[in-house]
Amino acid sequence: MGRALQQWGRAATSVPAPLDRRPGFRGHNPFCSPWHPQTVQAAPGSRGRGWGTGGFGRPWSWGWLGAPCPTVSPASCTALGGVHSAILCLSLVPEIVRETQDLIEQGALLEAHRKLMDLECSRDGLMYEQYRTDSGNTRDMTLIHGYFGSTQGLSDELAKQLWMVLQRSLVTVRRDPTLLVSVVRIIEREEKIDRRILDRKKQTGFVPPGRPKNWKEKMFAILDRTVTTRIEGTQADTRESDKMWLVRHLEIIRKYVLDDLIVAKTLMVQCFPPQYDIFRRLLGMYHQALSTRMQELASEDLEANEIVSLLTWVLNTYTSTEMMGNADLAPEVDVGALQPLLSPNVVSELLDTYMSTLTSNIIAWLRKALETDKKDWVKETEPEADQDGYYQTTLPAIVFQMFEQNLQVAAQISEDLKTKVLVLCLQQMSSFLSRYREETQLYKEEHLRDRQHPPCYVQYMVAIINNCQTFRESVVSLKRKYLKSSGEEEVSLSQPSMDGVLDTIADEGCRSLLEEVFLDLEVGRLYPGHAQARGLL
Repeated sequence: MGRALQQWGRAATSVPAPLDRRPGFRGHNPFCSPWHPQTVQAAPGSRGRGWGTGGFGRPWSWGWLGAPCPTVSPASCTALGGVHSAILCLSLVPEIVRETQDLIEQGALLEAHRKLMDLECSRDGLMYEQYRTDSGNTRDMTLIHGYFGSTQGLSDELAKQLWMVLQRSLVTVRRDPTLLVSVVRIIEREEKIDRRILDRKKQTGFVPPGRPKNWKEKMFAILDRTVTTRIEGTQADTRESDKMWLVRHLEIIRKYVLDDLIVAKTLMVQCFPPQYDIFRRLLGMYHQALSTRMQELASEDLEANEIVSLLTWVLNTYTSTEMMGNADLAPEVDVGALQPLLSPNVVSELLDTYMSTLTSNIIAWLRKALETDKKDWVKETEPEADQDGYYQTTLPAIVFQMFEQNLQVAAQISEDLKTKVLVLCLQQMSSFLSRYREETQLYKEEHLRDRQHPPCYVQYMVAIINNCQTFRESVVSLKRKYLKSSGEEEVSLSQPSMDGVLDTIADEGCRSLLEEVFLDLEVGRLYPGHAQARGLL
């Protein structure tokens, strides 16, 4: 190591070059050798003073780290001048370490980084000379590395401060953009040093410890994790605490992403070199984080309304003017170039699940609506009348209001889903009318067993007959409203016709009323007093 120190001292005294010619670097670091990328090489042909053929004739471990000092000949005095200069520089290492640590703690990142580069320059220069003169001497190399052991710790500590600033970059860029600029400048400096060292590795085979740092790559990784954490942290509620949890979650995501991208487009791009293409990189990060989050939500056991909310957001809201299509993001964001957040297969699976769930729900809703209507049939009060005075029940209005709501929701997702839901409604309506007919027959049979009950049988049977006309008109209206093209009309016409079932229900209801009249007349003929009491005679 003595020979390495001798050669390094020679370089230190013969090349009084500045650390770097970039702004922010001042003065001359006597540690740096011509080899290190932070220094400027000596002019060709320049020679150091006092380096004769005498002096240190063999490799040996010199005593500046505690070993006994050797006896040197007078011929080596000039060489010792260079070594002496190097030792004086080495004696400053602990002081520079303390100063660098203080600067990091004070947040003076640029100045701390300058001193850190001085330390790294010193260490790397001496290690290179040792490597060049006696590469197999691992003991001396370890000794040098140990003496500069604090340097790597300072580098790690500075990196932590940089990552903390980057994690809060969207806030920092609004409050203190110069701090973010300083961080980016430091990272860019380290990138240049990495490139130069790797280029010289091809010539020398030597790479200093801790290189390459790859801070630019780590910076983008930090930003990516920050974006992912921000997206994941927007879920404030669960299904157990709030039935609208998913709607709220998606709305918070929409607002956060839009605000963040506007800040990135207007402010952050000014803090990064153009070649970083920071807005495009951040846009990709947000898109990927959103895609991952949507995949996670899609894999959960979602209810039908939650599937609708998710698909509406993914297929429509995301590319709308409320989000990526916002004018403040144009022209950098082209919604036509954005990849889908969910793959077609996942969307298809969600739609299948939704249709299956909706089918079960519609069947249950229709059954419940019919049960509610049947309870009205046995009331002692007459059914309501429409604006023309015709008896009717609320059943048709309840059924088609439910159909309308589901069709409106499906239309928000896609035209294809809207058509599928309409076909489903018509199919279930056909099955429902068959059950409706069965219930009216049972209603008639129950009445015939005791004609005193229900008291308003005739009025409710009239209402049931009138309901058939209301059902028919509502089906026609629904088709006209939600089927636009002739192709869709053909799809609807392929469904089982409900007109025949409605006609049958109405005809059977009319016959029931006629039977009721004939029975009353028969009662009047056999029991005049009873008939007169009922107002039939």
